[in-house]
Amino acid sequence: MAQQRLNFVERAAEVIQRKPIPAILLAHGVQDEILTLEEVETLHTALKTQYKRAKQPERLSLKTFEHLKHHLDFETAENNPQMHQDLIELQQVVARWFSKYLTRFESTKS
Repeated sequence: MAQQRLNFVERAAEVIQRKPIPAILLAHGVQDEILTLEEVETLHTALKTQYKRAKQPERLSLKTFEHLKHHLDFETAENNPQMHQDLIELQQVVARWFSKYLTRFESTKS
């Protein structure tokens, strides 16, 4: 039952039924040992089809980070310039995404 409920690829069409359609940022570390890049790309493709159908493809984003794993390891990143740079970029991407979509959400609530 939980496996079916958490199969987001199969449930992609349900996402766009929410109003407003949720903005989704898929931020994925390529070195993730739990979810493969292929799995995340499959989810993105399934969602992208639905977001295009709803004429709101800009509300869906996928950003990958070559040197990050599933769990962010800030201590290791201090001694690994590539991982450190990916963490900085991740923070910037997430901050821009939150700024864009939380501001939009807040302005629609007023």
